Amino acid sequence: MHPLRRITAAVAAIVIVPFVGLAGTPAQAAVPTALINGDTVVSSTDQPGKSDEQIQAEANGFAVTVVDGASWDAMTEAQFRAYDVLIIGDPDCQFIAASVLANVDTWTKAVMDSGGNRFTIASDPVYHSGLASTSNRNHILKDGIGFAGAKAGATGAYVDTTCDASASNTTILNHLSVGGTGWTVEDPACAGNIGIVATLPTPQTTVDADLSDWFCSSHADYPTWAADWVPFAVSLDAPTKNYCAKDVETNATVCGEPYILVAGSGVTIKSDIALTPASSTNPVGTDHTVTATVIKDGNPQSGKTVTFTVSTGPNAGKTGSGVTDANGQTTFTYHDDGGAGTDTIVAQFTDDTNAVQQATASKTWEGVVAAHSTSTTYTGGLTVQYSDPVTLSGTLLDTALSPSAGVPGKKLDFTLGTQSASASPTDAAGNAATTLTVTQKPGSVSAVGTSFAGDAAYLASSDSDGFAITKEDCTLAYAGDTLVASATPTTLAANLGELDAYLGDRSNKSIVFTVTGASTPTATYSAATDANGHAATTVNLGPDVYDVSVAFAGDDYYKSCSAPAGTIVTVQAASAKVTGGGWISIGTGRTNFGFNAIPIAGGWKGQFQMRSNNGKNLYHAKSVTTLSGSGNTATWSGTGVWNGQSGYTFTISVVDNGSSGSKKLDTISITIKSPANVLVYSTGGAQALKGGNITVH
Repeated sequence: MHPLRRITAAVAAIVIVPFVGLAGTPAQAAVPTALINGDTVVSSTDQPGKSDEQIQAEANGFAVTVVDGASWDAMTEAQFRAYDVLIIGDPDCQFIAASVLANVDTWTKAVMDSGGNRFTIASDPVYHSGLASTSNRNHILKDGIGFAGAKAGATGAYVDTTCDASASNTTILNHLSVGGTGWTVEDPACAGNIGIVATLPTPQTTVDADLSDWFCSSHADYPTWAADWVPFAVSLDAPTKNYCAKDVETNATVCGEPYILVAGSGVTIKSDIALTPASSTNPVGTDHTVTATVIKDGNPQSGKTVTFTVSTGPNAGKTGSGVTDANGQTTFTYHDDGGAGTDTIVAQFTDDTNAVQQATASKTWEGVVAAHSTSTTYTGGLTVQYSDPVTLSGTLLDTALSPSAGVPGKKLDFTLGTQSASASPTDAAGNAATTLTVTQKPGSVSAVGTSFAGDAAYLASSDSDGFAITKEDCTLAYAGDTLVASATPTTLAANLGELDAYLGDRSNKSIVFTVTGASTPTATYSAATDANGHAATTVNLGPDVYDVSVAFAGDDYYKSCSAPAGTIVTVQAASAKVTGGGWISIGTGRTNFGFNAIPIAGGWKGQFQMRSNNGKNLYHAKSVTTLSGSGNTATWSGTGVWNGQSGYTFTISVVDNGSSGSKKLDTISITIKSPANVLVYSTGGAQALKGGNITVH
């Protein structure tokens, strides 16, 4: 907080012009235009009704529009782009206005996308210029706004972070930087001795004295800043002195912490490092070399690591580094890939005091880039099953280079029959990938196409490779009745699925149920699946124990499949003494069973079917020789066929502990012996049912 901060209301209201949308905003033309966020300014003591920012912008020849914060936040990027400069001012040493931050993604994008100049000051010149109308402290407003709005065809930004050293400060500045990061901020404890260490390409009126001795000349200093910015003024008596350069007035080397910084073309820095040529023009698509020279007190400085950054322009983001030789020199060469325009190149090194020193140069590229030839190569999958995803990938190379090199930042398009997909951006090696879920008929596609559409810098190229869509594997599981009450229709049902999670269209698939009874002939029934792969039909089956198998013959999209083992379905007889069906699990795997035991004159009749060892063993019995029981228990025996061999006897004991779903599970014990009385199967005693039900009447 400024120690002399005024808290009284402004002497006159700022005149704010309502914002009426893009159609009502001035277009960039012969008269440059400026837009001011009204939340960030106060009325001037010199011209009440106008802010000092508006006065200085008009002195620079700008036609000025002022909008309130709500209107500012409602504007689009295109609407901000209609102005030559956007102005965030000093509201008399306050915090950054909320409206500046609420729409920060939009208005900063208008600046960065257009390549406009940027100027930021972490202080309160309006507060201090307002104390004396004849003060030259407002020179910095005129210079900053003039530089920010000087680039034709672009939208610049003049940003005063006023007395705010919070994270809001760096949030804005990171948005206004090529890399989107790099800024840190700290409170400088009211530094007052200021040195200007750069000159602007626009008329510059500010001198050291205009910025010094405000009591608090700086309200925020920057220990670090983004590479596309350079310091304009530094706090010389700040506790941290992380930057050194030549003072533009005295030519003496000064060190301090930056608090006014600029980004754009034509800025000149005087320091122990020089960058040559300071400006030059080359044909587009060629190489450019700059030489950094580090000299201190007339002596070349060897062994200094110099980093180079193309901070703005068509090649922004290119970097390099080198170590100075005995002459204090190192070079940086880069190739123009961006086409026509002007690059700003920043070179910097850390001196013996651990302070950063910088130099800048500009390079103008003219002409039209001869587009480079390219090759596109498909590198993705060459086969996929219906309904599954496939990885489509490719590599884009610049074949005009030797050896060929990857082309980054481009889009590859893939065509697979009637489906298409795109992948972007290509990485540094020219690679890009995406996935596509294939919904086309197997066999309908024979090739996958990969293409690059081309642009101003690179010619189009394409590739075609053989490709196959195959039928999908399927699964089938019985999902119908297993125990059916007497004189009740039986529902036969099944679910058609897949081995993976990528399900295709499983509707209208014909599912066939084959039903074989212990005492009834084999019959088949069919049903069509719904959208979920479920098929069901209702049939009338007589009292018996049935083996039910389920199969799907396959079609144009799916392979054939069947249920892993026959299911046993028991239809109860009205006079049954004991009836049941279900399954248990023992050491030999899953055992499915179904049975009816019915009293008749002079004895018993019934059916018993069992599949054990997960369907590997099959037992059918149609005779019941003995049956005894009491209450909820019953034991009976008989003979049947074990895996096709007759004469095998069985004994079954059951306990009916309640209806299906009861927590008191029914139990069953089964033994089967050969004609030689050798045990071939046993449950090992009573086993609780895992599914199904047993009823003892």
